[in-house]
Amino acid sequence: VSTGAGGGGAGGAGVSAGGVAQAVTSAAVTATANRNGRVGLMEAASSVRSGQRTLALRLASVIPARRLLARRMSELLDLLQWPAMVATIVAAWLVASKRKSRRETGFWIFLVSNVLWVAWGWHASAWALVVLQVALAATNVRGAAKAAPEGS
Repeated sequence: VSTGAGGGGAGGAGVSAGGVAQAVTSAAVTATANRNGRVGLMEAASSVRSGQRTLALRLASVIPARRLLARRMSELLDLLQWPAMVATIVAAWLVASKRKSRRETGFWIFLVSNVLWVAWGWHASAWALVVLQVALAATNVRGAAKAAPEGS
């Protein structure tokens, strides 16, 4: 079980399945190399239990940190609908302008709002909204291409 890239994580150093296997292997070597079989087996069992305990403690500190991160990400994605809504309103206002530069700015803001809505819709499993935003973005690009002068 790996705690992520670079061995990081909430508890500090990461633990890999290879580390546990190495502890078990070294415990087995200790058990077979020791001439006093009873003591060697006890050391081997203690070493394996110690490795499992260490792994369990490290995993216990990593799992809540990941859950907290997932909860925070979910909360941030829930809030994404508000900037998406503001961007859509501002873009609609700008696109209705008589000045070409404002209309062009509105076009780009509309595309940003489409991306924001798709991100929020994906998070919320609002698949109809995702499809709608992709279709609206395609319609905006098509309209901009048709409105462009012939020579450009």
